Amino acid sequence: MKNIKYTIIVTTITVEEKEYNSYGIACNDNGKIMKFVEDVSIDEKAVEKLVKLFNRLKLDPVQLEEAIEDALS
Repeated sequence: MKNIKYTIIVTTITVEEKEYNSYGIACNDNGKIMKFVEDVSIDEKAVEKLVKLFNRLKLDPVQLEEAIEDALS
Protein backbone atom coordinates (compact mmCIF):
# COMPACT_ATOMS: atom_id res chain seq x y z
CA MET A 1 0.00 0.00 0.00
CA LYS A 2 2.42 2.63 -1.22
CA ASN A 3 0.72 5.09 -3.53
CA ILE A 4 -2.95 4.57 -2.74
CA LYS A 5 -5.23 7.25 -4.14
CA TYR A 6 -9.00 7.38 -4.23
CA THR A 7 -10.76 8.85 -7.25
CA ILE A 8 -14.31 9.33 -8.49
CA ILE A 9 -15.71 7.01 -11.13
CA VAL A 10 -18.82 7.81 -13.16
CA THR A 11 -21.42 5.34 -14.37
CA THR A 12 -24.46 6.19 -16.44
CA ILE A 13 -27.59 4.48 -15.18
CA THR A 14 -31.04 4.38 -16.75
CA VAL A 15 -34.17 4.52 -14.61
CA GLU A 16 -37.56 4.61 -16.29
CA GLU A 17 -35.99 5.65 -19.59
CA LYS A 18 -34.07 8.57 -18.02
CA GLU A 19 -30.29 8.56 -17.83
CA TYR A 20 -28.42 9.69 -14.73
CA ASN A 21 -24.78 9.89 -13.77
CA SER A 22 -23.99 7.89 -10.67
CA TYR A 23 -20.71 8.43 -8.85
CA GLY A 24 -18.58 5.79 -7.23
CA ILE A 25 -15.13 5.53 -5.71
CA ALA A 26 -12.09 3.70 -7.04
CA CYS A 27 -8.97 2.84 -5.10
CA ASN A 28 -5.86 3.15 -7.25
CA ASP A 29 -2.30 2.02 -6.55
CA ASN A 30 0.15 3.66 -8.96
CA GLY A 31 -2.68 4.17 -11.46
CA LYS A 32 -3.94 0.57 -11.28
CA ILE A 33 -7.48 0.15 -9.94
CA MET A 34 -7.33 -2.24 -7.00
CA LYS A 35 -10.89 -1.93 -5.78
CA PHE A 36 -13.98 0.10 -6.60
CA VAL A 37 -17.53 0.70 -5.48
CA GLU A 38 -19.97 1.90 -8.12
CA ASP A 39 -23.22 3.78 -7.59
CA VAL A 40 -22.41 5.39 -4.23
CA SER A 41 -24.57 8.45 -4.98
CA ILE A 42 -25.90 10.68 -7.74
CA ASP A 43 -24.56 13.63 -5.70
CA GLU A 44 -21.12 14.26 -7.20
CA LYS A 45 -20.12 16.78 -4.52
CA ALA A 46 -20.91 14.31 -1.72
CA VAL A 47 -18.78 11.62 -3.33
CA GLU A 48 -16.02 14.15 -3.98
CA LYS A 49 -15.99 14.98 -0.25
CA LEU A 50 -15.66 11.28 0.60
CA VAL A 51 -12.78 10.86 -1.86
CA LYS A 52 -10.95 13.83 -0.30
CA LEU A 53 -11.56 12.44 3.19
CA PHE A 54 -10.37 8.94 2.26
CA ASN A 55 -7.22 10.36 0.67
CA ARG A 56 -6.51 12.60 3.66
CA LEU A 57 -6.99 9.70 6.10
CA LYS A 58 -5.05 7.30 3.85
CA LEU A 59 -7.91 4.85 4.18
CA ASP A 60 -6.93 1.20 3.90
CA PRO A 61 -8.64 -0.27 0.79
CA VAL A 62 -9.95 -3.14 2.93
CA GLN A 63 -12.14 -0.59 4.73
CA LEU A 64 -13.60 1.05 1.61
CA GLU A 65 -17.08 -0.51 1.64
CA GLU A 66 -17.52 -0.09 5.40
CA ALA A 67 -16.34 3.54 5.28
CA ILE A 68 -18.85 4.32 2.51
CA GLU A 69 -21.67 2.64 4.44
CA ASP A 70 -20.77 4.58 7.59
CA ALA A 71 -20.63 7.87 5.70
CA LEU A 72 -24.03 7.32 4.07
CA SER A 73 -25.86 6.22 7.21
